Amino acid sequence: MTVINPVVLIVEDEPLILIHSRLALEDAGFDVIVAGDSDEALAVIGRRPDVTTLFTDVNIPGALDGLALAEAARRHHPAMAIFVTSGIYRPESGALPAGAHFLPKPYTGAQVLRLMRADAGTEDGADGHAVNTYAARH
Repeated sequence: MTVINPVVLIVEDEPLILIHSRLALEDAGFDVIVAGDSDEALAVIGRRPDVTTLFTDVNIPGALDGLALAEAARRHHPAMAIFVTSGIYRPESGALPAGAHFLPKPYTGAQVLRLMRADAGTEDGADGHAVNTYAARH
């Protein structure tokens, strides 16, 4: 059986936060694509139907903020898992797309992994790395 790793698009303009998130997800077995602004992220979403998860900050450069990007991603890929984060903004009820999750900053790599693994259908194996069950669900 071929294992298909979930593909995560991270949209973050803070280099240290981006590196931290990227490494945590890659170490757990996720395939990671990064974008520094909403314009680049929209281009990735448009050309990469294999992106299963969007992880975006609210305050990002580009034509859209992270909330508008999340809405556009939901319209383009209704089944995409969406995670929105911010150290300043706290969403009011109904501000996020249906089914989206909010993770306040600061967060740890473990918190990100826990949320994404639960959403993507992955769990820890005996060696502590993600065992992908995503392919079995799709």
